[in-house]
Amino acid sequence: MERPDIRTRWQRALVLLESEMSEISLNTWIKPMLPVSAEQGVFVLSVPNEFHKTFVDQYVSLIRNTLKAAGSVEYEVRIVVGGSEAADRQAAALENGSLGSDTFGQISNSRLNSQYTFESFVVGSGNRFAHAACVAVAEKQGGRNFNPL
Repeated sequence: MERPDIRTRWQRALVLLESEMSEISLNTWIKPMLPVSAEQGVFVLSVPNEFHKTFVDQYVSLIRNTLKAAGSVEYEVRIVVGGSEAADRQAAALENGSLGSDTFGQISNSRLNSQYTFESFVVGSGNRFAHAACVAVAEKQGGRNFNPL
C-alpha cells in the first residue's frame, strides 16, 4: 500500500522534473509511474507494462538525482511492472534475486518458428529498410536507443 510521504516525495520530484524534461516525455513516461515503496534506500516505482519499463529505464539516473534534490535523501531507483500488489511482489523478488530465473524456460517453450531467422529472410528493395530496423533492434537488446519498432 502506498504511504502519503512516498506520494509527497514523488510529487515534489515531478515538479522538479518539469524543468528537466519536455512536457510530452514527462506526461507520457514519468507521470504514469506510481510510487510503491521507499525503504532501505530503494525507491520503487510501478509502471503499467514492460515496454514502459524499458523506455523509462533511461531516466533512472535523472529520477534518482531529482528525488535527492526533492528530499535530500539519496535512493536507488527501481522500476517494476504492474499494479501496487504486483509491484510489491516484484520488488520482493528483486530483493531475493529470484526475478528472472525462469526466463530461459519461457523463451525455449515459446511457439516461435525456428525457421524464421534473419539468415533465411529474403531481402529485397521493398523490405530492405524493415529488415535493417529489425536487425538493429535484435542486436541491441536492452540498449538505451530509441526502438523504431
